[in-house]
Amino acid sequence: FGSSGAARCLAMAGRRGAARSSGPAGFAAERRCVGRQTVGLGGRCIAAVRRSWAWRRGSTSRSASRRAALPTDAPGVGDTALPPLLQQNHQLGLEGGRQNRWVDTLLHLDLHPVGSPLYRPVRLAAARYFVAGLRRSGIPEAYRGAIASVGPSSTIIFLGAGLLVTSLATARAGRRVVVLEASRTVALIARALAEAHGLSTQELQVVLAHGPLSEPSTYARLGAPPPGPLALVCERLADDIFGERLVQTLGAAKKVWPSTDVIPREVEVWAAPIELRFERIEGLDLSPLDRLRAGGDEAVHVRLDRQPGQICRLLAAPVLAMRLDFAQMPTNAVFNGCALASPVRLDALHCGQATAVASWFSVPLGAGRCLGSAPRLAGAVTSPEGWRQAVQYLDEPVPVVHGQPLWLQARVDRGGGAASFSLAATPEMPAPGEAALARSSRGGGGKALPIQSYHFMMVTDGARNRALLAGVRAALALARARGADRPRLLDIGTGSGLLAMLAARMGAEVVAVEMVPGLREAALEAVHLNGCGVEVLPAQASTQLSAADVGTFDVIVAEVFDTGLLGEGAVPIFRHACSLLVPGGVFVPARAAVFVQPLELEPLAGLGWDLSPLGDELLAELDTPLRLSTLPHHALGEASEALHIDFARLAEPCCATAEVCITATTSGAWSALAMWFELRFDGEGAPPLSTATGGALRAWKQVVRLLPRPHRRVVAGDKLAVRVAHDERGFTARPAEMPAGQRR
Repeated sequence: FGSSGAARCLAMAGRRGAARSSGPAGFAAERRCVGRQTVGLGGRCIAAVRRSWAWRRGSTSRSASRRAALPTDAPGVGDTALPPLLQQNHQLGLEGGRQNRWVDTLLHLDLHPVGSPLYRPVRLAAARYFVAGLRRSGIPEAYRGAIASVGPSSTIIFLGAGLLVTSLATARAGRRVVVLEASRTVALIARALAEAHGLSTQELQVVLAHGPLSEPSTYARLGAPPPGPLALVCERLADDIFGERLVQTLGAAKKVWPSTDVIPREVEVWAAPIELRFERIEGLDLSPLDRLRAGGDEAVHVRLDRQPGQICRLLAAPVLAMRLDFAQMPTNAVFNGCALASPVRLDALHCGQATAVASWFSVPLGAGRCLGSAPRLAGAVTSPEGWRQAVQYLDEPVPVVHGQPLWLQARVDRGGGAASFSLAATPEMPAPGEAALARSSRGGGGKALPIQSYHFMMVTDGARNRALLAGVRAALALARARGADRPRLLDIGTGSGLLAMLAARMGAEVVAVEMVPGLREAALEAVHLNGCGVEVLPAQASTQLSAADVGTFDVIVAEVFDTGLLGEGAVPIFRHACSLLVPGGVFVPARAAVFVQPLELEPLAGLGWDLSPLGDELLAELDTPLRLSTLPHHALGEASEALHIDFARLAEPCCATAEVCITATTSGAWSALAMWFELRFDGEGAPPLSTATGGALRAWKQVVRLLPRPHRRVVAGDKLAVRVAHDERGFTARPAEMPAGQRR
């Protein structure tokens, strides 16, 4: 961890104890091996993050437990080698699959300390899931209500730290809490949070598991649990309910401790056939892009209530596809292998093409409380905040006629780790395995989705399309003013071919290039379907093109920007494209500007709990893509333009640093810097395209850099100096040193 927030918090706790009591019985920091690094951790926190059920003896009062001496053989956080499954996940890498991303990402935190190549992406991925989870409506409140119904003498055992706030609230309410966690890093964070909120190890104990919580052997190795009744709590709810090993984790624990109570006790999975496909976008038929949705081996998660530019509707009323009774585990078929439900009949409400099966969950938590992810399309009063629905595309569309009987069959396999759906349109119920049910969303080859879901968001982002279209129109006008009757235009990274086809309709001679073969084929089909005269080159990178082969162009369009502007290789793409541009030619966009703004922001503020140790560990001093509109924050000053990049005049190497001084307009704790960019176009009638928060764009987020603690308190009128820099991969910012006398 080096100087990470969690380690600092734990070390500070050890120093406070040492000041009160020196000598062998004190809290002198022990040296413990954590992965490949050695850090000093406060002794009482080491004892709190244990590898056994052993409870500390003596008084149960908070003050007494803090004064208790540590046994010299107290297990540390790095006593054993990583379990084989974790080693295997490390070899597979972060992108080993769409399922279980949250659980696997937390385990990867232990494998990549400061300085390793994956340190930054692993922590950003973990932080993203924490941020998203804390904003999912209802989880901590609903779980706290269910836990309150458990007998007061029960020990509450959390299988995984979850969102952290539920275990904190449960301990604060006077319940005895144990948190089992497989990630060493998260275990330390959980203990640091408990310490920060004044919770002793008697109130909230963190136990580091010996292996995955989805394996019965992990619980068997823990030995005898605390005496008395137990209640197992698992917050591993995913958009498709199976994706984070909820079923496997509860099943494994119940296999070792069959008489325990569980929360949640049951889960209902609802499903319906849907039609999800493109409408005409900017007057063009992009239906060939729909083909790239099919054949995926995993569910994709989408918000069915937010699909602008697409036809998205349920073709039949939702049905209860399966009910998972966790109280019956581990004897049910779901945990022991696979379960194939009987086909359920639905009657089609609309005519159309069923392209996918959408599913969502409902979790009854007692006393009228119910946690669910049903969309408004399915009759929900409101769209659940933060939740998405699981969509599994069918291998081939199923034609549906109003009133026609449909048969939906659900299957759970991988020991409860995955679900699939099959759909048939036949008068009589087909037998399981019949050809009529062969159109399974997971049974058709197991291919990975050819493109990512954000491509669909880009294509359907109307504000993005209109801004780029205005830039193309202005650039073509400039080319005609220079004497090009039919300007030649190159569209780099054409994707769906949308901009290329619109430029052709404006009278340009258009050549398009796309390096992803599946996208290139879809663009070529869309060009023929819409009757647009666009030459689509064979799949290749634009940097492989030469003027001798394709000629030169009056206008070159390249929308190759990620949230950090340059992360998709924009600099080498534009640098090479200069060799394909005629003298006086125009790039679309022509320039970019980077803006920075000081903020008071705590992205992991959750339900009244201070989660700053979590933010310090995962996010501090990392440039994090976040959607500011979803986070509580306020600006401490006006945004300032800090950097300017001209794509036609790129230096080599392309890097720059600038310092700006921003006057604070309000008081607050300067805890973050927000950054975004603005694309600018040559010509008239093309307003800039800004990725600042509050705009209509959906395709980009903002970049946020959390500042290390302690945060500087500012008042209106203070001068805030910020240093902003960029290289060929992106931009970053941090406070610049300013003499104290110049701060006002």
